[in-house]
Amino acid sequence: MTNYIGWEGLGDWQSSARGNEKIGVGIRPHGFHAGNLAAVVAVPYLVCEQKKLATGDEPCFTLTVWMNDPEPVEYVGHNGSAESADAANMYPGSTTFQHMPAPKGFGGSLTAYWQPVIEGVVRGVIGTAFPKVKLEFHRASELVTTPQFKDAMRICMQPNQNVARIIRDNTDIPVRGDFKFAWPLCPTCHSPLTTVKLNQDDRITVSHEIGGDKHGDFTLEIEECSWAA
Repeated sequence: MTNYIGWEGLGDWQSSARGNEKIGVGIRPHGFHAGNLAAVVAVPYLVCEQKKLATGDEPCFTLTVWMNDPEPVEYVGHNGSAESADAANMYPGSTTFQHMPAPKGFGGSLTAYWQPVIEGVVRGVIGTAFPKVKLEFHRASELVTTPQFKDAMRICMQPNQNVARIIRDNTDIPVRGDFKFAWPLCPTCHSPLTTVKLNQDDRITVSHEIGGDKHGDFTLEIEECSWAA
């Protein structure tokens, strides 16, 4: 894999690009600030513009914008407090963007609320300036039924001792809990603060207890779960 970094890297990539590559970008579907605009609109625009200037031809890229809705709305530390979260102790808090309600007065999820806004801006800028660029919009949660996603979740929900060891060996930050990259959500309340067990039949058992009230145990296929990742 070749890395292209910064403005110079963009120029290097343009010299070898055919003009019909697939470009993927991702965004947390929560607001549309300057940082999001840079990643989702400005950089793809520059890629298209530079290719058109270099060749004189209209770029025919496929630009896919991913709504990263399995991402947690917030992160907390080992004791459940946002203030205690750090590089080695970071866990999903309340829920994910997939299940976070939209602002008051609007139905559906936060993702459903923001996705049309994001699509409208991308279509209005990229689609208008470069009409041959194909635009696609997807939610990362749609991947849950694919074999690749299921394989990744089997790995990512297990404590990662390699990452924990690297942190211990190279920093002064104590690792206070399991270092994982994915958590199945509680089917009842969509909380990511669950306990999970991988069973012999490749299904998982998910349980969640809050305030003495236990939700579960639920034995599910991986694709039947919503995930925080």
